[in-house]
Amino acid sequence: MLNAAFQLLFAAAMLCLRGAELPGWLNGALLLIAAVNLGSIPFFCAVLRQRLREIDRGELDEARKY
Repeated sequence: MLNAAFQLLFAAAMLCLRGAELPGWLNGALLLIAAVNLGSIPFFCAVLRQRLREIDRGELDEARKY
């Protein structure tokens, strides 16, 4: 979840920088970077949830027996 928080912070910084006097292509690049960061957060949350379920089921402890 810390990763998601950092990505939100980074996306907010990119969107704030868009308000500055920058060339048009740089504004578009900042918007694209912010969108990619925000779009990847649900995938990180899904992986985290899957990992926590795996730990709860004890699959790692069972795999160590072999």
